[in-house]
Amino acid sequence: MKLCFYFLLAEYSNSWTNAFSSQKTISSTTRVTTNLHATASTTRLKRVSSLQDWAKQVEIKTGSGLSIDQSGFGGLGLLVTKEIAGDSLLLTVPSDVALSVESPGDGPNDRAVLDLVEDRKALLSAPWYVQFSLYLHYLDKVTSKRSSGIDMQSWIDALPRSFDTPIHWPEEAQKELQYDHLVESVTRQESKWRNFYKTIQDNASSSLKGYSFDDFVWGCECARSRAFSGAFTGSAFNPFTYAFTLLLVSVYVGFGFGDLDQAANGAGLVFAASVFQDFVLPKLLKKKRYAICPLIDMANHNSVRPSGGVSFEFFGDAYSLATSDTVQKGGELFISYG
Repeated sequence: MKLCFYFLLAEYSNSWTNAFSSQKTISSTTRVTTNLHATASTTRLKRVSSLQDWAKQVEIKTGSGLSIDQSGFGGLGLLVTKEIAGDSLLLTVPSDVALSVESPGDGPNDRAVLDLVEDRKALLSAPWYVQFSLYLHYLDKVTSKRSSGIDMQSWIDALPRSFDTPIHWPEEAQKELQYDHLVESVTRQESKWRNFYKTIQDNASSSLKGYSFDDFVWGCECARSRAFSGAFTGSAFNPFTYAFTLLLVSVYVGFGFGDLDQAANGAGLVFAASVFQDFVLPKLLKKKRYAICPLIDMANHNSVRPSGGVSFEFFGDAYSLATSDTVQKGGELFISYG
């Protein structure tokens, strides 16, 4: 088992990122992840019940026939309790419930996370998963309530508290693999992560007191096993902008400040600026948004034949999970991590 798992670490030691489609509505999913194995204890299964109650409170919409339970591959997964046809919408998570990091760019979508360090540039220049590590530490140890007012405690409680990855194995266990290249990869990874941790510690505020390297690694592994990446970095559809523009056009023409052609030109500039900001500029700056969506993050991986996919709903300002193929009763819903 360990030998098979360790071969999967070849992907784990690389910091690859595959993007969603650059369109506002994303039809194919890329999940930035590592092959991290978490244990689904009985205690954790009980906490999932609280998670599902919490999901209703924060308006996560769940379709019928889907449950979180023990996966046949270890850990938890999204299990199907009845046959579900393809193209069925199963989960919708409001964007203000999801955790996200824009990199390069503005970093975490909760600005309070940036207050954990004295020099914000030190955090914003760090890899996305390092930023997520502090984000998760903030919710886990500082306060579970985000700046938006949403309390994430039930979701935090449902996260795995340990991972059986080679970085945690004793040196003797690593040597038993008799594969020097991968042992060296683990050594390089640990050295790299310790350097990131030291940078954060050198710039830490008083709120980060007690933030250990184990805390840092836990946050990184949670992020790398649960986050999706995408080229989407713009805002969701805001009808107020266009309604206000229409009002200005009406006033401009109605009070005789100019003719309809001039007003239309102005409205066209507003529309073009919105498209440039939300579609064009992020691609030019090579920005990506990494998101962790509660409940959707319970889906496991199948690269050969995924049965579901994640999209960002531009007009609904939410992430959604839908089936891409029929899933039989008793089966598990899988998505492709990329």
